[in-house]
Amino acid sequence: MNAGRPGTARPEVGIPDGLREVWALLCGTGSALGGIGLVAFGVALAGLGTESVFGVLLFLGAVLQLTNTFWAYRWKGFGLHLVVGVLYLVVGVYLIERPGAARDGLNVLVASCFLVSGVLRMALSVVERFESWAWTFEAGIASLVMGLVLLCQWPIGGLWAVGLFVGVELISSGVAWVLLGATVRPTGPPEP
Repeated sequence: MNAGRPGTARPEVGIPDGLREVWALLCGTGSALGGIGLVAFGVALAGLGTESVFGVLLFLGAVLQLTNTFWAYRWKGFGLHLVVGVLYLVVGVYLIERPGAARDGLNVLVASCFLVSGVLRMALSVVERFESWAWTFEAGIASLVMGLVLLCQWPIGGLWAVGLFVGVELISSGVAWVLLGATVRPTGPPEP
């Protein structure tokens, strides 16, 4: 192929069978994930958030993330999104089950989740080069930066910052899923 020569078009990334069939589900659940992120963002800004509230929102985000992951199980990004979904699930359940115990280490717990998911998103999106990998890479950068800010607790800290960053994390994940759905959406007439 001509992919190695300057000035030539790069070959299109192959789309696995079955991924085109669930494009609307990917877009819909990605939109729902972004909606949950907006709720977390609003709750944090309004000062109404508690560890349990953010735990429930992360848990709901985990359910959507994992649902999308299993709909797109033949996709190269399956493993990455599975790990991110499990991270959301573990942190969400921990915040729901132990809200008082989580208060002291909340920033470290959520920061660790963001750091791990950010590094994994960036590394695997570059290595795998799956559909809409650039958006996943950018979401990884955002997760990494938010994790570092929370870990350092500078210039902000506290529960509202955690909620704000949980919202941004869920919104960026939702956007990545919507963009994947839009990328694999069939453009021509259905095949006979």
